[in-house]
Amino acid sequence: MDQKKPGLFEGIQTFVWKCWCIFILPASPAIGAYIGLHTHGIGGAIGLGLVGVIVGVVLAIAPRATLELLG
Repeated sequence: MDQKKPGLFEGIQTFVWKCWCIFILPASPAIGAYIGLHTHGIGGAIGLGLVGVIVGVVLAIAPRATLELLG
């Protein structure tokens, strides 16, 4: 089989995507829990933390779509 090695651009793109995932996956539930705790108490922290998990997964899967929505 003849497999092509990934080029420099693909390597940089993969690195940036991994850094994005490492940042956004723990940050989304933490931000949701923080906001929920200060606005609604412990129940809000749990609820908004779970919402943060779902939003974090969506943001991690499609960073390009996220940036298009913001810009």
